[in-house]
Order: sequence, then structure tokens, then C-alpha cells
Amino acid sequence: MAKELKANSEVILHKIKILKDGRHPIALRVTYLRKRKYYGIGERANEEEWKEINARRPGKDFKKIRKKIDEFEDRAEKVMDQLGNKEIPFSFENFEKQFFRSKNSVTVFSYFDLLIDDLLKQKKIGNADVYRDTKNALVEFRKKKDLTFDDITYSFLCRLETFLGSSNAINSISIRMRTIRAAYNRAVKDGVAKKENYPFDDYKTKQEATPKRAIRKEQIQLINNYEAAVLSKKWYAKTYFIFSYLCQGMGYSDLAFLKWSDIRDGRIEYKRVKTISTSKNPQFISIKITDQIQEILDHFRNFKTDYDDYIFPILKKGMEPRTIKNTIKSKRKKFNSHLKEICAEVGIEGDITSYVARHTWATVLKRNGVPISLISQGMDHKLEKTTGIYLGNHDYENLDKANEGLL
Repeated sequence: MAKELKANSEVILHKIKILKDGRHPIALRVTYLRKRKYYGIGERANEEEWKEINARRPGKDFKKIRKKIDEFEDRAEKVMDQLGNKEIPFSFENFEKQFFRSKNSVTVFSYFDLLIDDLLKQKKIGNADVYRDTKNALVEFRKKKDLTFDDITYSFLCRLETFLGSSNAINSISIRMRTIRAAYNRAVKDGVAKKENYPFDDYKTKQEATPKRAIRKEQIQLINNYEAAVLSKKWYAKTYFIFSYLCQGMGYSDLAFLKWSDIRDGRIEYKRVKTISTSKNPQFISIKITDQIQEILDHFRNFKTDYDDYIFPILKKGMEPRTIKNTIKSKRKKFNSHLKEICAEVGIEGDITSYVARHTWATVLKRNGVPISLISQGMDHKLEKTTGIYLGNHDYENLDKANEGLL
């Protein structure tokens, strides 16, 4: 039997990454078969500080960091020895399970770093950004002092909520707290946090109802009748907004990802970007292509092939996930700006953005007497959390009929 090649580890100054303050994260680097993975230890330093940390006699400010480094290196070495002794083949997955299970004092900051890295590898850029922003909020609240999951108690969460409340809206605070809860749940599964200390049975996240922004059907018609030179910036803004409205309030990200291959048998069938990343079994939304929708689609039939199979010239083939996210964010901002200019010219007041199409579609149908249950399903909202009711063929027919009177 061939001898198992042993992995090795070392805590290093991860110079490839540069943090906002110009310093670098200190990370445990594990190497196996020429592959490397990095696990943050929740500390940072510049090159001069790194020299002080590794000095024969570190100064008072660096002793704790040096001790922490030694603990990480010792624990990593023991885990790698344990894997060998148990004759379990080394893999980074096995290492992570043992390493993070071997001591319940794994730091919250380092665990967040691990989750962020996992999300980036899965190309879930948006989710990774949410976890990174949440970690940064914790770092600010703690004044850069790391903590363990045992430190996250009911009173800790209440203090954190008060701290965040000084500069954040209720829903922004809710996102941070729900992200911490999700990280805690994952930590329990990984053996990093103790279920008996779980603080979220008592602490409940607060959320404020988002004001529904909708305009009247007559105002939609004003936008639709707005005259703009074909392929001008305002033409795109008007066209995207009307298409979104006609397609049951299709979100801008879904519009950007929409492909010609999503058109089948006279229908647009797609899965929402949001539910693909958050649901284990995302459902298709199916929309009948009306004459008005078809007219818009016909405008985009002859675009250059560098847009791949995308219907609208928002994304291009070969884009990296981070580039895709930034492109959608940037182009949506410009779209909203041009849409507001159109609304100002036709006399529509208020903060009109891409989201208004979604709320207006629902409001127009409601005013036309369409049942709320049918509207909710058309927006891809679950009506019953336990069973998950979705559209059947009969519902599609009713929704198709309701969509005929949008303009």
C-alpha cells in the first residue's frame, strides 16, 4: 500500500489579499498535492507588524496574536496526524470537518471567512458580499476584537441591534441578523457552535414591511407612449420597463439573464435568479407571449452574437460572476436614471424605479378583480410554506387571461 502523502500547514501573512486599511489577513495555509487553501484566523497585520509578531520576544500588543497563531498551527498539525492515524484519506473537506470540530472556540471572524470563501467558489457573489458586510459590521461593533460563538448570546444580539440601529434601516439590520443566524446554524452542523447555547430561540429578527410602489395603468400607458429614438438610452429604459411590466413584473436581474432558449411554445419560461440561489427546488415562471411582448422581442432578434443567447444587450458571454454582478448593478442604476427622466417629462411624480413595474403589475391585476392568490403565484410567492402550492395548468389559463388587459 502506497504511503499517504502528508499535508502540511503554516500560518502566514496572506499578502495576496489587501484589506481596506492596507493590511493583510493572517491565515492558516494548508497545502496538499500542490493545492492550497487558506483559513483566516481573524487577525490582520502589515509587514512591519508581522515581523514584530514573529520576533523572538513579541511586544505586549502582539503576544496574544502570536499565541493564537501557535494554537492554530498546533491544532492543524494534530488534525492532520489524526486523519493519518485513522487511515482516512486526506482531503480539504475532511480536514475542515475535523479542524472546526476539534475545538469549540473557533473564532466567529475566521468562520465567516470560511463561509465567504465557500460562497465565492460556488460563484454566489451576492451572498458572499452579504456575509462579508455582516462580518465587517461585527468587526466594527467589536472594535476588531474577535469572539467565539459562545459569546453570541441574546443580550449580545440586542446590543448589536442597537449599535446597527444608529446608522441602518430596520430591514438592513434584519439582513445582518439573519445572516448571523444562518452562520450560527451552519456552525452548529459543523460542530463549531453548541446547539444548547443557540440564542435565536429567544431573539427574533425584526422586519419592516416595504412600502409598495405602484403607479396607475394610465401612467403605464404614458410611459409606453413616450417617443424616444430607437436604441437610444431612453428607448432602452422605456422598453425594459414595459417588458418587465408585461412579464408579471420580471426583475431587472431576471431580464438581464433571460435567453432565447427560455422561449418555448409561445411562452417565456424561466427561473428567478433570486430563487435559484435560495431555494432547493426553484420553480419555473411561465408567461404567455402576447402581441405586445412579441413586438418587443422582435426588436432584439438581430443583436450581435457576442451577447451569446441573451435576449437583451445587458450581459455578454464569458463574463465572470463578479463582473456580472457589477454590470447588472451599474446598468440598473443607469436604467433607473433614464426612467426617472421619462417620468418627469410625462408628468409622473415619485421615485420610479425598476421595482415599480413589479408592484404595478400586481396592483393593476388586483384592481381588475384578479384573486390575490393568483397574483401571488404569478410573482413566484409561496402561499403555503408547508406544501408549496404553485401554478397548475388551469391557473396559467386564468393568469394568461388576466395579463391580456395590462395595456
